[in-house]
Amino acid sequence: MFAVGCGDSTDTAATEPAAFTGCEIVSGSTSPATAAVEVQLGDYVVVPNTASVAAGAVAFRAANIGQRPHELVVVRGDAASALPIDKDGSMAEDRLADLALTGEVEEFPPTETCDAVFDLEPGKYVLLCNLVERVNGKTVAHFRQGMSTAFTVSG
Repeated sequence: MFAVGCGDSTDTAATEPAAFTGCEIVSGSTSPATAAVEVQLGDYVVVPNTASVAAGAVAFRAANIGQRPHELVVVRGDAASALPIDKDGSMAEDRLADLALTGEVEEFPPTETCDAVFDLEPGKYVLLCNLVERVNGKTVAHFRQGMSTAFTVSG
């Protein structure tokens, strides 16, 4: 199974990372996957192996190839620039239209891979990392750093 999620703000300069206990998936599907997408999450990029898939239960394999923790959030929307933004530079999940937040693989550390399946209807989506962390006393919003990409689901 594949995972998608988001994490809390952390100050990585002041704390040691917690031991990774497994992938946490939000709004995952139990349906058998009809398509698969591999997504590399780097510092600060989201790179899927395909830009589109057919509608249905889509399996995502999210690999954190960066040096920072990351998450994968699947949001229905025309473009990253059209999504609501919080003051800290993160995507404002609480201001999304109903049903726009499709699923998440919560924060996971570098070198780890998480799998999740999400039911996707035809339309435009954005794959993003919405993690906000404190690094050396500065707030770093991964979304603001450009960590998003367009994704299409065909009918």
